[in-house]
Formats: sequence, C-alpha cells, structure tokens
Amino acid sequence: MPETDPVVSQVRIASININDDNNGRLCLDPRRVVELADVLAQEPLLHPITLRHTTTGLTLVAGRHRLAAYKKLGRETIPATILECDDATEATLRLTENLQRVTLSPVEQARQLAEMVSINDQGVEAVALRLARSVDWILDRLDILTWPEALSNAVHTKRIPLAAAKLLARIQPPELREQRIHDAAAHGCSAATARLWLQHAHSDDPNAEPPPVFSSQIPDFQISETVRVICAGCNLMVKIEETELQRWCAKCLSSIRAAQNSSRDMSPMLTPPVYDPGQPDHD
Repeated sequence: MPETDPVVSQVRIASININDDNNGRLCLDPRRVVELADVLAQEPLLHPITLRHTTTGLTLVAGRHRLAAYKKLGRETIPATILECDDATEATLRLTENLQRVTLSPVEQARQLAEMVSINDQGVEAVALRLARSVDWILDRLDILTWPEALSNAVHTKRIPLAAAKLLARIQPPELREQRIHDAAAHGCSAATARLWLQHAHSDDPNAEPPPVFSSQIPDFQISETVRVICAGCNLMVKIEETELQRWCAKCLSSIRAAQNSSRDMSPMLTPPVYDPGQPDHD
C-alpha cells in the first residue's frame, strides 16, 4: 500500500501541550520569535508544526518558535501535522527536524541525544543509526553533559567556541579550570589558547613558560599598541582606524597599478579610470 502524505489540520493553540522537559530547547530565542511573527503576519506558515497524541492530549513535537510566533500574533489556530508515534520516534523526529531546520547549540543537541538514548533500548548504537551519525559523534555530544555548568552555558551562548571548550573541560584542578572558563567567557578564547592552558596545567616543568593571561587576573590590563597598515595608494604606514575598505574590479586595479608604476610623482588620491569607448571608425 503506497505511503500517503501526513494530513495537515488547523488545531486550536489553546489545546496544545508543551512538555518543556522533552522539548530539547534550553530556551526560546525572543529575536527568532519576533522575526517569525513579522514574516507570518504577511505570509502563510509553509512548514506546519508537528504534534502527537499523548495521555494529556495533543503534545508539541517540533515547532516551538513557530507556535510562539502564532501566539504573539494573537492567532487562535495553527496548521499542524498530527502523528501517532511512541516516545522514541517522537524524540528522533524532534531532533532530526531541529538539526535540519534550526541551528541547535551543541548543548541542546546533547540534551536531545541524551533523551533519545534513555528511551531507546539499544542505546547509543541505535540512536546513531536512526540519525545517520557516527557513534563517536553521539558520544562527543553526550560528553558535554558532564561539563561544569558555567562551561556549557558559555558554549550555548556562543561566548566560548566548542573546540576550545573541549580542551577547557580537561583542565585540572577544578579551581584552575573554573578560572580559565571565566577568562575564556569574559575575553574570548581560541582552541590554540585553550590548548596552551591545558598543557601548562598538566606540565611538571616548574620552568615552563606561563600561558597568556587575561584581565580577570590583571585588573589594570590594557592593550596600548596601535595597529598600523600600509596604505595601498601612498605606501605610508597609517593607523588601521584611519583606513577604509574599498572594492575594486580586476580591470580598475590593473589600471591603477600601471599608473603607479609609470609615475611615482602622481597624487596618492587615486580615482578609478574613466571608461572611454574610443572614437568610432569612419570609412
């Protein structure tokens, strides 16, 4: 029997239950809700939300921001696809849609993956198969749930990149790790810097060169060096804040460089060459 497309129905918003424990999102993004509401005020919803029947009624599977946008617009109903499925299938559908349609933070991915593993009898291998991901990728994300809360929060809010966070999580003792997480969240931290911190923390050499230090450890720390660059027109060193980025096509750049090479006494205030089609031939 051929498969049929899911039926889309208009569902009363007031009748929809939201299970925050299973939603997978750490929080709603207010800006995303406002952006969606602005669009949906003028256009129809192209991707209906997904619901399922549970013992408490219709429960949201996917579409938290779309539902919030409809609520913001004061709508009473919303297009929805209603499924009959078990908890494991619901978790798979939710995570798959979020991975495809919405940029989940690594922390949100970890939470949803943990839910899937907990309700799947065959564990990580079965979840990896369902999502077409490697077991190593699943375990890598699940490891985030063992990190200190300050570190996972900084990754979720994009104050610390994931690559750096993986290194910071390995720093011992915990007191030093806490300090490094604070520095990284407050002032930024690349994976290269985090690797230096990790190596220094685990070094047995008392003469090892100390890693970079940020202002949380030196209250009066200031950057005093002025960055200078070479002006492309006059070849003088100038402050970078006194320069502007200009876009030139290859033809104009070639003309300018040719003029610079032919006359060193020309004004540095160069202008693009004027297009001259030339005079037509009169036979």
